[in-house]
Amino acid sequence: MQTILIIDDDAAVRSSLTLLLKRAGHETHAVASPEAALDFVRHTRPDLMLMDMNFSLATKGNEGLELLQKVHVFCPGAPVILITAWGSIELAVKGMQLGAFDFITKPWDNRQLLKSVETALDLGSQRPAAELPKTRVELDARYDFRYSLKTHPDGWTRFIIRFS
Repeated sequence: MQTILIIDDDAAVRSSLTLLLKRAGHETHAVASPEAALDFVRHTRPDLMLMDMNFSLATKGNEGLELLQKVHVFCPGAPVILITAWGSIELAVKGMQLGAFDFITKPWDNRQLLKSVETALDLGSQRPAAELPKTRVELDARYDFRYSLKTHPDGWTRFIIRFS
């Protein structure tokens, strides 16, 4: 059974997400603070994290972005779905640039959230982080980059370039 860590300072949100995910067949653990989340990931690697973006009166999401970076130190490759009531395109882009799998706003749609969770778990279980290529040398060894598909500026003509 895959483990999902729920990180949210609102007890009602933690309870709602826990119930939803358990009914969908997932094991869940819920914590109320960034400190508790870091303590959990130091000892246990969850398969997925659902993470709130704000843990104080501030609504800019900086706490969530900072926590996202910290949990990736302990759980590289584990998907993180950011969830917030104070969403913006700018915050979503920042989160995705820092490695978030998805960005969902509160109140969430249960079907959409479950679909995102299932997709993240499916993709996350396909390739452990230890197997992902880390350098250009590893990528070059794994893939043949001698050919590249290019699109002409006219948008209609595509051609293959062979690199020597």
